[in-house]
Amino acid sequence: KHAAEQALQLDPQLGPAYVVLSNIHAAAGEWGEVAKVRKLMADRALLKETGVSWIEIDGRVHEFVARDISHPQTQQIYSELERLTDWMKEEGYVPD
Repeated sequence: KHAAEQALQLDPQLGPAYVVLSNIHAAAGEWGEVAKVRKLMADRALLKETGVSWIEIDGRVHEFVARDISHPQTQQIYSELERLTDWMKEEGYVPD
């Protein structure tokens, strides 16, 4: 938390530092602080970078962008993710 706050003092336009600080507050259940950090981001017109993941299967790289449904196998991918999530919960996983 201290490091993120120091980074913001050095560069108030450093978007990722706001995201880290917001995540720290969220993990601690400090929702009022989360709201304050997000408001600061909005007031300064800072955007959170979209999450991107890549996976290579059979020599082909597949890119996944958060909330993007353009992949031709989106329905199958989300069905498998749902199946895996259900299985993990049955095995005792408790999401944050």
